[in-house]
Amino acid sequence: MEENYPKILKAYVFSCPGCGSPMRYDINARCMVCDSCGKHSMVTDFKDPSKEVDIKEFDTVEFVCPSCGASIHSADGAATSFCSYCGSDVVLNARMTRMRRPDTIVPFRITRDECMEIYLTHLRSFRFAPNELSDQKITDHFRPIYIPFWRYNFTAKGNSEGTGSRTYIEKDYQYADSYSYDVYSDITVSSLLYDASSAFEDETAQKLRFNFSNMTPAKFHPAYLCGLYAETPDVSDAIYKTALEAIAQDQLDKSFSDRSGTTGSCPLPENRETTAELTLMPVWLLTSRRGDRVLYTAINGYDGTIVCEPPINGRSFSLVTAALFCVIFAALLLATRYIVLRPNMVLALCGVLSVVGMKHIMPRMDEILTRRQHDVDPTRHMKNMSPGADKPLTKKEAGVDILNTKKDNTMKWVTFTICFLFLFFVFMIQVVFSVSEITGNLISDRGIMGPAVLLIVFIMLLRMNYNYPKSPVDDDRKKASKIPEGILIAMKVLTAAGIIVTVLPIPAVGIWCYTLSIAMLILLICNLVMLNRINNEFVTRPVPILGKEAEL
Repeated sequence: MEENYPKILKAYVFSCPGCGSPMRYDINARCMVCDSCGKHSMVTDFKDPSKEVDIKEFDTVEFVCPSCGASIHSADGAATSFCSYCGSDVVLNARMTRMRRPDTIVPFRITRDECMEIYLTHLRSFRFAPNELSDQKITDHFRPIYIPFWRYNFTAKGNSEGTGSRTYIEKDYQYADSYSYDVYSDITVSSLLYDASSAFEDETAQKLRFNFSNMTPAKFHPAYLCGLYAETPDVSDAIYKTALEAIAQDQLDKSFSDRSGTTGSCPLPENRETTAELTLMPVWLLTSRRGDRVLYTAINGYDGTIVCEPPINGRSFSLVTAALFCVIFAALLLATRYIVLRPNMVLALCGVLSVVGMKHIMPRMDEILTRRQHDVDPTRHMKNMSPGADKPLTKKEAGVDILNTKKDNTMKWVTFTICFLFLFFVFMIQVVFSVSEITGNLISDRGIMGPAVLLIVFIMLLRMNYNYPKSPVDDDRKKASKIPEGILIAMKVLTAAGIIVTVLPIPAVGIWCYTLSIAMLILLICNLVMLNRINNEFVTRPVPILGKEAEL
């Protein structure tokens, strides 16, 4: 009967010069350490046995998850029974295998204690993060894994012909000049990194912001993997070459325009050279299983950059949202006492809050629903569709602009400013004009300011719609978007009803205005709660099925 635990295998044994016991690489000491006698030795003190066999490959112990097929490699058989990709507490199958030998490696600098501090500090910055994410039972599963990256260097030198144009105005005439160029170019793109593992998400890899300019890589030695792990490099270096040339082309076009003062382009010279070096980069990886979905946390093992967007605790968020609703409406009623804010003006202000809130919520909702249940990692998608293929990815597919995206945190200040100016404007009308005819025409129960503001809000809401590009999961996404779209339609209906109530001589106009105001705020809060639920699905991923269990 087969034993139910990982086989004790050793790819290499680096024995202690003092007592002969196996040594492991210690991140804290940044060298090899013997647990028996405590002796420290540098990695370079040990001979690399893999060079004597085959410089392109080296022996390794491969651990395969029977649940999702993910695999990691180590130089010894010490592995915990926990999968870092699907979060399953399973017995990892172990076998001896060979892996492509990396050219260089960037050793870990961030220790486990530092990793934990970075993670817990990051969680504290999210007010509604679930408490269980900081539980020691979860944080103990942080695993140091080396992720393979292709480090590209690209050069293009030589003459090339290009065209350019220049427009200018002189003596009320507009001129357009066209030019032809024969220029010498020397374009260099150095140390551009793309991850070489289809199991590791490209987006996460780029957000870790590995920067070779401040790193000191070392020549690869199997001793670095004693007690640590490495991901399989299964993505060919040919995949990113098209994207690399596109980046070089952009650089050349910018240089061409700067030098010539014209707008145009120039093709890359024919004399091109591309080199790709396989480098192992340090990453602390944590997987938190949440039902049939998993939350990934990745920390740059060199400088501590963290990639983690935790889900939101639904109960806490709902309570705070309900309290916010009470506070907003109480503030509006309080304002009616000191600013004499009439019911139609309360309704108008609620309309402003609603449209600004929807303006902030909808782009995020649109992005989430577009990407919902869709594997956006281009290399993994390509591997699944055409196993073994080396189809080059375009610049857009490679996602080179991920690092340039910035979060827009100005919306809350825009909302506050608009509402403040609205109240200030109403207050100034009352102070300056008192109860004159102008005040009555503007902000009284039948004034024109309330319906005018609601009309602007209604026009803005009419221009808002969810737009989803077609994709294989289009039907599923549309089904998930029915509630948000229904809320948007209901908001438009309420705004139109508000215009009718404030224009026509309807009895009990105050009660109608307050009722519509409460309904608008409730719809806005429902949209926030819906966004929270969909966001929690967005920041987590379905349990991955990366491959079949290897035959042992």
